[in-house]
Amino acid sequence: MPRIRQPASQRMLRHFDRRGPDECWPWTGALDTKGYGRMRDDRDVLRSATRIMWEAVNGPVPPGMNLLHRCDFRPCVNPAHLFLGTFKENTEDMHRKDRGRTKLTSEQVRTIRAMLAEGRLRQSEIAFRFGVKEPCIQRIATGRTWTWVA
Repeated sequence: MPRIRQPASQRMLRHFDRRGPDECWPWTGALDTKGYGRMRDDRDVLRSATRIMWEAVNGPVPPGMNLLHRCDFRPCVNPAHLFLGTFKENTEDMHRKDRGRTKLTSEQVRTIRAMLAEGRLRQSEIAFRFGVKEPCIQRIATGRTWTWVA
């Protein structure tokens, strides 16, 4: 007789450390290469543990929306630490918290913009001073990157 599989929302209960309501609930199951929890959903598709938790508590994630962490602890699946946001809001949140692979800080970008406005140095010279490549400075100058920095 075939074994009946529990729903993902029930199976996940044994794969995280439930702590206080304001604390992180670390995922103790499988992690992806970036440190986020992973598990198979009810259709046997490997998915994000945070998404499965969100859907179990709040229902489906609307199209075009992402799940963001308030705590920035990637293995955390506490639904109180998750919130919805667009890709742009996720990127802005990441940069506000100085996460990501960027070599520059928000303060350095403000300084670079001031240097560009003065016009005394070429973009290649500014790039050298900040240890980045010239296209990085070009993207700041044209407003293609760092748009969240005032």
